[in-house]
This record gives sequence, structure tokens and C-alpha cells, in this order.
Amino acid sequence: INAEYMGTCVRPQVMAPPFTTPYWCCAYAAGAAAGTLACHYAAREHNLAPLAASFLGDVAATVAIYGFSFAADNGCVYDAYWPIAPIPIAAYWLLSSSTRSLEAYTGLGLLATWAIRYLSIEDPSSKVANEDWRYADIRAKTGRAYWLASLFSLHLTPTATVFLAMSPLYPVISGHAGPLRVDWPYRFPVSAAISAAAIALQTAADKQLHDFRQTAQPGAVLERGVWAYSRHPNYFGEFLFWAGVCGMGLSVGVERWMATGAAVVFAFFRFASIPLMDTRMIERRPQYGATIRRVSAFVPWFRSSTHET
Repeated sequence: INAEYMGTCVRPQVMAPPFTTPYWCCAYAAGAAAGTLACHYAAREHNLAPLAASFLGDVAATVAIYGFSFAADNGCVYDAYWPIAPIPIAAYWLLSSSTRSLEAYTGLGLLATWAIRYLSIEDPSSKVANEDWRYADIRAKTGRAYWLASLFSLHLTPTATVFLAMSPLYPVISGHAGPLRVDWPYRFPVSAAISAAAIALQTAADKQLHDFRQTAQPGAVLERGVWAYSRHPNYFGEFLFWAGVCGMGLSVGVERWMATGAAVVFAFFRFASIPLMDTRMIERRPQYGATIRRVSAFVPWFRSSTHET
């Protein structure tokens, strides 16, 4: 997620062909159509609940966009989908519900703010000339099997992860509470505040990184602001946002599997993305090794010469 945070998104060794903005728009229109049809069919013809129907629609939209990624030979066609998809999904849950509540609108509002922040970082169709370096690495390693690997690891996995992470909002929005519930004072407003604080943290990190890039010398490493206390504050903010979403769901009552979403996001960042990004940074910026010794990897913490959190 967002390799650009650490300034490591560069023109890869294995270049993917460019695609145009109209092509990107057609891909997302096709994705929206496929998702809507699949969701409608699942709900009307098979009487599936909005949660299950929306998941099938989410998968159908992902597969449709994957088709455009494959045709363009560029996996970046998909990149903007996972922050966009939760908005129509949550809106569908709300429209399918006969109840309306302040909690439902609060959850939907926070989700929309989260998505807008992601999409405001850059034009979703701006990666028309080059592919994310991680995609290029997978392309180089998998060879002819790249597009099969891309379907599962670069398209369906992010889609499923985000859907799992947002699923605790389903009982909040729909009113269909599950058996797992946490009773503690002010549980919903505290959880909503956690998600709001996470968005604020990510926004601050974005601004500080943007300002740093304007004057940074080649090879420089950002260690100011929130970046002085976490090497990956945006990753931590992302986990914190979904932890707040989980808390909002638990305040109403969720199915047990829904409570795993934030933990999956944590595991993905802490044990996959962070090691990959740190290895990349050390290869390109030798002084980053000192940053690793001084600055916490994930949870913002006091600077130390030996700390690793």
C-alpha cells in the first residue's frame, strides 16, 4: 500500500506499457457495471444478504478491472480500486437497511473521509507510464505466471483484505448485530475518535513527506515530524483506522470473523510490507540502516539507538 510514502516508487527495471486516462475510466466503469450486476443478481435471484451480495459484487468488479490490467499489461490500473470500493459498498448496506442511525452515518462519513484522503494523494490514473516497483519485482520473479500471480496477490487479495477490514461497519450500518459485543463506556465515540485520529495522523505524514521531497537531497531520509517516531507512520495510521472500525462494530455486535480484519491488516503491514520496504530503502539509501536503529518500525515511539517496535 502506497509505496510512495517512503519515496521509493521509481521507474522499475521491467517496464509495463502505459495506459491512458480514458482507458482507466473505462476500466472502472466496467468494474462498476460488473459489481452492480453481480450484487443485484446475488440479492434478487439467490436472496443473499447485503453483506454476501456486496462481497460477490466486489469480487466481480475486481475481476473486471483485472481484465483491463491484463489487457494493458499494467497492474496499476487496479491501484485506485481498493480505496474507492468501500464507499459504494457501505452505501449499498445503508440503502438496504430499514433503519438509520447517527452511528451509521458516522461510520460512513469516516469511511468516505478515509477514501478521499487516499485519492487526494495523487491522481488515481497518474501511474500511466510506469508500474509500482513491487509489481515489477513480482513480474520479474514469476515470468509467464505473472498475470496469474497478479490476479490473486495484487488484485483479489487487497480486495478481500479491505472488505474484511470494513466488515465490522456492516452491523453498524445495517442494524444486524452479531454475537460478539464489547460493553464499555462510550465505546462507539471512542472507536470513531480512534479512526478520525488515524486519518489525521496519515494526513500529517503525507504533508510532511510532501514538504520533505521539495528540498531533500538525493538519498536523504525523512526523520522529522511523525516520521521521527515511526518509519512507517502511514502504515500505522492505516492499521489504527481499521482498529477503530473494528471497535465501532464491536460496540454494536459483530460476527466473530469480522473482528479479525484489523489483525489481518496489522500482520500484512508488520510482517510483509515493512520488511519489504525497509530492504528496498537500505538498498537505495545506505544511511537508512541508522534510521532503522533509531526509529520505531511501526508504532510511534521514543527514538532509540536499539529500539524496534
